[in-house]
This record gives sequence, C-alpha cells and structure tokens, in this order.
Amino acid sequence: MLDALDSLPQRLDTPLLFPAGRGGHLNLHNWRRDEWKPALQAAGLAYRRPYALRHTFISEAIAAGIPTFEIARMSGTSVLQIDKTYGHMLRDAATRATAALDAFDSRTTEETLAR
Repeated sequence: MLDALDSLPQRLDTPLLFPAGRGGHLNLHNWRRDEWKPALQAAGLAYRRPYALRHTFISEAIAAGIPTFEIARMSGTSVLQIDKTYGHMLRDAATRATAALDAFDSRTTEETLAR
C-alpha cells in the first residue's frame, strides 16, 4: 500500500491525499455509492462500511503475531486501546511470548557453550 501511495504524483494544488475530481474534499455518500459499493460487489463481498477495514487489518495483524506495539503504531492508536478492543484475541500472546523467549534463551545458551 505504501508503495502504491508513493507512486502517486505529488500534488501541489492540494494537501489532500485523495481529493475530489474537481478538488476539495470527497463527498463520502457519493464515494460510497460510486466507488466503494461497486468495489465490494466486484470482490464478491457483502456490504461493510469502509471503517471495517481497520478492524479487519488489526484482527489479521494480531492473528499474524505482529507485536501489539507495532499494530498500534500502524493503526494510529495506543497499545491500551488495542488491548481494550481486541484483548480477547490476545489470549495466546503470553504463550507466544514465552515460546519466543525460550527459543531465544536456547540460542543464547548454545552460542555460549559453543565458545
């Protein structure tokens, strides 16, 4: 996504990332009707509000094991808010952390013994 955004030509006439066709702000109602709904239909997805993508991204990031701190930074929120909203999905986080620390400890011990 960042590569796609970086490839957009620099706009000198507006500070908006996605201005309306004639400049200025997009009309959200028109954008949903003309762009969002057809895109969902083309993808074979049921209607959902654009903000639902944020929830989907955060949920998928948690499932992928991305650290909560990084998810918070990417989504522009706090670790506390991620924990409040998605804490039920983080139940195995302690198990994953323990396994990572055990693996690290094993590598460190093996490297020390190899010296």
